[in-house]
Amino acid sequence: MTRDPSIYTGWRTRLSLAAAILDYEVSFEDIQAPLFSLLRSLGLEPKTVQAKNSVFIDGRTALVVVNDKQLGYVGEVRIEILSTLEIDFPVALFEIDISKILEILG
Repeated sequence: MTRDPSIYTGWRTRLSLAAAILDYEVSFEDIQAPLFSLLRSLGLEPKTVQAKNSVFIDGRTALVVVNDKQLGYVGEVRIEILSTLEIDFPVALFEIDISKILEILG
């Protein structure tokens, strides 16, 4: 759910797809590659646009864009978040909005 003041409840339900990789060493490219492979298998041509997001390390995060529609984010999780969650290894993840993919696919 995401906040949406235009809806009477103030919340919008959305269908998302997320994946994460945790390992001794993990990079932006380790999570971007399978995401792009998935999107290309659907006939889409994804690209990334550098962005900032409070979850991810600055310079190691991007918006995922297809046909000028922002699908979501991909990146490496900030060490402060991992420490708070008592996760001792780096994590890279993505989250994309499935409803936007369905709009593009028609």
